[in-house]
Amino acid sequence: MFCVWKEFFTAATFKIHQKIHTGVREYMCFECEKTFTTAQCLKLHQRIHTGEKPYKCSHCDKRFS
Repeated sequence: MFCVWKEFFTAATFKIHQKIHTGVREYMCFECEKTFTTAQCLKLHQRIHTGEKPYKCSHCDKRFS
């Protein structure tokens, strides 16, 4: 039998992980109605709609979301 062991250093990260198994997605994008398990995932997704690209390459002018 194969056993996978996953450790969590905080109760918060464990709680976020549990959402994967329960299917709870309490954060919704109001632009496209896609749902997410964390506020951070929603925030990153919303950059698709806003066009925000806060990360700039130090060697050229290319920017990334």
